[in-house]
Amino acid sequence: MVASPDLIWSDRVVRLNWTSVLIVLLLVDLAFVLAHMALWLAHLHAPLNHWLDIQRDRSIPEFFMYGKWVACILACAYCFARHRAPLYFVWSALFAYFLLDDSLQIHERAGRWLTEKLNLEPGFWLRAQDFGELAVSAAAGFLLFGAMAVAYMTADASQSVSRAFSRRQLWWVGVLVFFGVLVDMLHVQIRKLGIRSVTELTGVLEDAGEMTAASILLALCIRQAAILASRSPH
Repeated sequence: MVASPDLIWSDRVVRLNWTSVLIVLLLVDLAFVLAHMALWLAHLHAPLNHWLDIQRDRSIPEFFMYGKWVACILACAYCFARHRAPLYFVWSALFAYFLLDDSLQIHERAGRWLTEKLNLEPGFWLRAQDFGELAVSAAAGFLLFGAMAVAYMTADASQSVSRAFSRRQLWWVGVLVFFGVLVDMLHVQIRKLGIRSVTELTGVLEDAGEMTAASILLALCIRQAAILASRSPH
């Protein structure tokens, strides 16, 4: 009897060692950070510097980040298809927003539009656009985490696994937000000091923190998919 493709795929997922996946992801992140710092310290401005710049859009590290979000979306979508817990669907939507925001610069573009419409003023060493970006990110967070809160509160006992998964993930989403929003704003403020080395290091801290949080989120998504693949679907 030939096993179904779904069972074959599930068996492969179960055999995945999520800790090994996490280590590989973190090592790749570290390699990108070290390469970025080495090129910066060497004052190189060759095309290689462009492609390995962790702070530049459309660089190799940035595309690697896109890949993480795509993998998170697929893993959570698989969990939802397997067990039909609404929380997994919300997590897929959240990771889809992260992907679109990173690749299409949603909060930057919408923040610029909002700044012009509301005539926002700069302050606290932040640009007017920074306040617009914060408002857009806050609105997106309110909608997505509001939906997650509803899904969490209405989940019954059969969805305890998805609730536990959500609690673990939220810690690392918090880390992602800390670096992606708070350290990003600090980076803007420090840039006004005009000290190039401090500005660069703050930018590296921001992006390295985001990369690390995304890697951990992906590893946990893979772990959850592997756990559910080994159980009977609901």
